[in-house]
Amino acid sequence: MKSVLRVKKESSVSIAPNGEVFPLPKPDDYAKEFKRLQKLAAAHRKEGREIVVVMGLGFVGAVMAGIVADAETKLSTIHHSPSTMGPVPAVGTPNKFVIGVQRPSTRSYWKIPYLNRGIAPVEAEDPEVAPLIARCVNKKKTLTATFTEDALTLADCVVVDVQCDYFKETLGNCRQGHAEIAALEDSLKVIGDKIRPDCLVLIETTVPPGTTEYIAYPIMKKAFERRFGSPDQSTPEDTKLKTLDSRLRGNDKKGGSSALMPADARINKNVMVRQAHHDTSSPPLE
Repeated sequence: MKSVLRVKKESSVSIAPNGEVFPLPKPDDYAKEFKRLQKLAAAHRKEGREIVVVMGLGFVGAVMAGIVADAETKLSTIHHSPSTMGPVPAVGTPNKFVIGVQRPSTRSYWKIPYLNRGIAPVEAEDPEVAPLIARCVNKKKTLTATFTEDALTLADCVVVDVQCDYFKETLGNCRQGHAEIAALEDSLKVIGDKIRPDCLVLIETTVPPGTTEYIAYPIMKKAFERRFGSPDQSTPEDTKLKTLDSRLRGNDKKGGSSALMPADARINKNVMVRQAHHDTSSPPLE
C-alpha cells in the first residue's frame, strides 16, 4: 500500500536536479496561468514589443529563449509590427517578450519554476548562458516560462525547439538510422490549432531533410483548413499562393533554409513555416 502511495505521489511532482520538489499543475491552474500571460503580453505590446513563444525549454530552447529575450532595438532594425499596437521600442531597449513553453511532465516541469527565478534550466560550457537567463528574467523582465500551450494564442512568432532524437543503428554510419519526430508532429498539431493566422512559425529543431514539406506543411495546412475553411480554387490569389508554395517546396528539397505558406487565399498570407534546416547525415548544401 505504501509503495502505491509513493508511486502516486511521485507521479504528481517534478524533481529538479538539486532534489527540490515541484508539484505539477492542477486543472484549475491553467486558467489562472493563462490570465497571467495575457496580462504580461498586453503590457509588453503597449511597449511595442513582439510576443515570441519558444516551444521546448531543453538545451537549445532555453538558450534560444534567452537570446531572443535579450534582443534590443537597433536604429537599422526599427519597424512597425502589424500585430503591435503600441509605439516602436526605443533604440537600445528590448523589442521582444518571450514565453517559453514546457510540458508539465514529471521529468521536465521543474524547468519552469527554475527559469522563472532567473536560473538557467540547463548547464552550458558557455559562461554567458546563466547571466543571460538571469538578466532577461530579473532585470529586463522580457522572459517567462509556462506550462500552458494556450500561450500560443498570444504569439506573433513561434520558435519550435522540441527534442528530436536521432537513433543510430550502426557505428560509423550515421546514414543508417532514423529520427524520432513524433514529439515534433504533436507540437505542430497544437501550434496549428492555436496560433493566429499572421503568426510566423520557425522550426529550429534539428530535423531530417524534407521535414518542412512532408511533415510541417501538411499538418499546418490541415489545421488551418479545419479552422478557416478550404481555399477557393477559382480565385487568382489562390493561384499566386500555389505558385509561391511550389517554389518554396523546392527550397526544402535542395537543402538550406526554407519557408512554406499554406496555399489558402482565405488564410493570412503572412503565415509561414520556416525550417532552420540541419541535415543529420551530410553537410548543408551551399
